[in-house]
Amino acid sequence: MRTGRALGLILALALSLARPAGAAPDAAEAPRARGGEGLFEAMEATGTAATVVGRVASVERLDTHGYRASLEVESRVGSSAGRAAALPIAWEELATRRAVRFQAGDRILVVLEPLGSASLWRQRIPDADERARTAAVAAQGDAFLRDPGLASVDRLHHWLSLPPELRDAPTGVGHLVALAADAQPGLAREAARRLARVDGLDERLAPATAAQLVGALARRDLGTDFETLWTPTLERARGDALVAALDRALAAAAPNLAQPQLFEALGIAADGLPPERVALLREQPDSRYREVVARTAGTGSADVLDALLRSDPDPGVRAGALQRLVALRGAEALPSVLAALADPDPGVRAAAARGAASFGAPAVPGLRSVAYGEYAACAGSLEAPRSAIASLSLAGPSGRRTLAEIASGHPDDALRKLASIALGSLETHVH
Repeated sequence: MRTGRALGLILALALSLARPAGAAPDAAEAPRARGGEGLFEAMEATGTAATVVGRVASVERLDTHGYRASLEVESRVGSSAGRAAALPIAWEELATRRAVRFQAGDRILVVLEPLGSASLWRQRIPDADERARTAAVAAQGDAFLRDPGLASVDRLHHWLSLPPELRDAPTGVGHLVALAADAQPGLAREAARRLARVDGLDERLAPATAAQLVGALARRDLGTDFETLWTPTLERARGDALVAALDRALAAAAPNLAQPQLFEALGIAADGLPPERVALLREQPDSRYREVVARTAGTGSADVLDALLRSDPDPGVRAGALQRLVALRGAEALPSVLAALADPDPGVRAAAARGAASFGAPAVPGLRSVAYGEYAACAGSLEAPRSAIASLSLAGPSGRRTLAEIASGHPDDALRKLASIALGSLETHVH
């Protein structure tokens, strides 16, 4: 089995993928831990009495990594249990040069779990009764939010109060969508991720909820790549309700263009951006709109994608068009993919190498032709043969046999060496 390390080495050598690295930030200047990661998982794993809102009263350092604080509890989210006057909490700071995540006076929402009996905590808090009263911040210290809004806490309380089997029902989905639309960014991001785990989400979106989801998609302050944050949710929300809500939002924005992410959401929800939207966006000078076309154009837009791959000035658009062509046309896209091995941008060449290799043995004759400078669309390119060798290293046994041929008989000494390196890396990492 070939490891990612070996393949990464080959791609780096063949495609010149290295980017100038910016200076690493000074750890002393790093902000406090942001928190929020895995918040909903932690809430559902620990039970309704474990999520509280309160104000940090004091912070004590126990050793290099261990801390505890007193938390004055305002409310228990999702529970009718009485509030505690003060609750001791504990956590670890593994990034020792980063500012401590909690400071006296902070108002936080936090998910707590039993501290446990690990030997480190027995050393830090020797008294057994005191240790039993102390709760740990869940998710290894990340299950918290600073300064939660009152409305968001109330909405979260209603969602967490629902029986587990109803949290994915229409009422629960409505609460999650409202949080994604209106809550502070950290909580909104986590609500979006929780929506991505709702089975049958399309059937649980009432028209009003779908409209509110569009509002969440239009937010500019979530600070996360749209595809990473929203695509898993949108793929589950595909259906008439969301498509209709997006169409209304796009129409309401006319004569100006709506935000690019709303067009992208439509492309995902409708299983392909319709031709009239493709025609509108492909002509936009703002490359973000053309990237939407590249990523989400429907099955009838292969010619548009091919044109973008050949001639768009933005490499992100070209790479997206290549990947979409492969997804829509399969092996029929191979000639366009092989031609892209000569693209001037290393990122596009890398995408082409991976795309060609994904076809396996059927791509090998074309890749061999590129490697020997015989493929007309790549004529004169110095990088295309290197890209082809990288692709052959990913193309299975027939690709490996062609690499051996290149390593022993190619007229270019540099390409023979590159093929040898690729073969050596593969052989080293085959188990």
